[in-house]
Amino acid sequence: MDIEERAAKIESYGAAYEALVEAVKWFPQEMWHFRPSPDQWTIHEIIVHITDSEANSYARCRRLIAEPGESVMAYDEMQWASALDYHAQSAEDAVELFKVLRRTSYNLIKNQPESVWAHTIYHPESGPMTMDDWLDTYERHVREHVAQMRGVYHQWLAPQFYPAAAAVPAELRTAEFVLRPLRATDVELDYEAVMDSREMLRRWGGGSWPADDFTLEGNLADLQEHEQEHEQRVAFTFTVMNPDETECLGCVYLTPFREMRRWMDDGFSDENDDFTAVCRFWARQSRLADGLDGRLFDALREWLEEAWEFKQLYFRANEHDTRQRGLFINAALDLAYDFQIPGRNGRYFIYG
Repeated sequence: MDIEERAAKIESYGAAYEALVEAVKWFPQEMWHFRPSPDQWTIHEIIVHITDSEANSYARCRRLIAEPGESVMAYDEMQWASALDYHAQSAEDAVELFKVLRRTSYNLIKNQPESVWAHTIYHPESGPMTMDDWLDTYERHVREHVAQMRGVYHQWLAPQFYPAAAAVPAELRTAEFVLRPLRATDVELDYEAVMDSREMLRRWGGGSWPADDFTLEGNLADLQEHEQEHEQRVAFTFTVMNPDETECLGCVYLTPFREMRRWMDDGFSDENDDFTAVCRFWARQSRLADGLDGRLFDALREWLEEAWEFKQLYFRANEHDTRQRGLFINAALDLAYDFQIPGRNGRYFIYG
């Protein structure tokens, strides 16, 4: 890898602790011991594994720098989790230890001369490993395991979000638009609509998305995640297209209400939140002048009530999106909750 690519990977490697801490906030403590199947790890076990892996990475990094050409130890990850009884270990201590190990290695590698990056060690299973190979492996290690944790969370959440025996409606068609599941293959039309609507979307979402330099590749990653969530029935995302599907007109998101609880005053979610969804939607900024968002809202209310089997449904708006809030207020929806999301602009209002 070239110097610029390596420098970017080093900084990403160094930011892993913060990324890990931020990611695990999404997973309620009560489900950290949930095991989807006998051969899958729990979130607690994944966290402890990340630190044990980091300890091995710590040693391999130093062997690469100080003793190139030597061998390193392989280990059986599943056996470690079982024999070391990961559930008996503190996940909080593991995260703190990971912080120290990762920071120490980051400070060590960021000043190594170019010659060190060609050093090689030998792994009994993988064969030769250069310093660049080592960096590539461990720069993405936490990110890959966060994705694994998200999969465990989704398997825990799915039965509580939408009834397992209920069919997921395939589409909604009107004379003006069609709603159908968002797919990764929609990336170009979706990206065009997103970038055309970015100023409105920042008010709508209360954040900086989409940034002016948001890329097609970044949008593809988002769409792939939404498509996977839809297939797993943990969240449902629908694109809004014109009837011949040549133009994207917006997007609709149905997500678990219990995910909103983390930011509310009590922060508590129980079985009363089962089969309860929050609907968020946006219409393309260039179509707001002709009232597309209002017609989409009217069609959504009828469709969600008649075709879906949620126990309760809410609509969410950011306080800065006064136009969308006006739709909900004019429809005589009651304000049920309001809360602040750390790092976002404005309060969020839940209407139902």
